[in-house]
Amino acid sequence: MTHHARLNWIMLSAIVGVLLFLYFRPQPQDSRDYPIFTNSAAATKALRLVSKHGEIVLEQRQDNWYVTKPLRARPDTEKLKAIEKILIARSQQRFPLSDLARYGLEHPYLELHADSQRVAFGGFAPITNQQYVTSGDTVYLIAPHYGLALPQQVDGLIDRRLLAAHEIPVRFDWENSTVKQLDDGWHLDVTDVRTVSNNAVLQQWVRMWQTAIASELAIKPQTQGNSFVKVSLQNGQELTFWVSRTADAIVLQRQDEDIGYQFSVETGQQLLDPGLVRID
Repeated sequence: MTHHARLNWIMLSAIVGVLLFLYFRPQPQDSRDYPIFTNSAAATKALRLVSKHGEIVLEQRQDNWYVTKPLRARPDTEKLKAIEKILIARSQQRFPLSDLARYGLEHPYLELHADSQRVAFGGFAPITNQQYVTSGDTVYLIAPHYGLALPQQVDGLIDRRLLAAHEIPVRFDWENSTVKQLDDGWHLDVTDVRTVSNNAVLQQWVRMWQTAIASELAIKPQTQGNSFVKVSLQNGQELTFWVSRTADAIVLQRQDEDIGYQFSVETGQQLLDPGLVRID
């Protein structure tokens, strides 16, 4: 056998050997992951967040979540999504619950209750920086962003918008003015002739009510305004907003909530007078 033939034979044997190894090598077992919450996220009707700052309770009513303790309010959509992500979170590592202090779970800084199930948040693994959580008699490791996204104080959970996405206004009444939606668009009935009745302006004004974000929240305001705006919704519900003014702010307090939504004087005046709205 010539030198070149011997070299070709060696190369062919090496290639065949590699192929045989790849074909017959033991296949790795599928990595398993474990749910943190065993209850169905879609079926969950009540949530509780417990920390040193107190207890926050959310309840689901007619497919929408509401804060019911320590006050009445609507939760922020993004914060609610963060909670819902934890309900379907899974872990690739779990351990029997034997030493709470080892995992920083002897005094957890935060607990999340979904109906009757409790998950507590503890310390962090030194190498992976994953967080230890416990559910039942098991400890899990999960990504740290789950726990860090949870609000511990109620004002970090509240929606700063005047109206929720599902609250569709069809009529506004205040003082001697009415803005209502008819088949051909929005119309204004008003005794103040300075206020223009332009459908495009009124449409933008209604969108402002639906999208305006309060600069600050007044938790459980002590004083009620001396005027109000009544908003009628598409579903037949009526909302009342009490109006109070200071030198540098206007506050609209929803009667069905314990929240006052504070706006700058300029923004607040536009919300109370569509004639001040300008179309860009």
